[in-house]
Amino acid sequence: MRVLILEDDQNRVNTFVRELKNVDRDITASSKIAINLVKKVKYDVIFLDHDLGIVPETGEKTNDVYLISGEYTGYEVAQAIPQSINKDTFVVIHSYNRVGAEKMQSVLDKCDYAPFGGPSFNKYIEKIKNAE
Repeated sequence: MRVLILEDDQNRVNTFVRELKNVDRDITASSKIAINLVKKVKYDVIFLDHDLGIVPETGEKTNDVYLISGEYTGYEVAQAIPQSINKDTFVVIHSYNRVGAEKMQSVLDKCDYAPFGGPSFNKYIEKIKNAE
């Protein structure tokens, strides 16, 4: 089982690492890196967050589609997946940003919205752990 995780919150990253300790996983907070990975590496499951980080110039959190820093959100990763070797890979959108998640769902065929830590999210974590 190979999993890609796009997440910028360190506490959430720690949860993924702890819960999926025996899973082959790639974790990044960068959508640009995630886009490159989905083009080159075949995954069994992909976890995507929508809102990534802060605007470096102001230090403020953002949920803009394109950050001033030049960094993208999870939406750009979702757009890249259908044109990649992962076009048939199931995607779990674990963002708390419902509007961003719906936008991501609109470009993905095989996905589910499962906010981080909720019952649906935990179901997917358990499913992956049981597939180890």
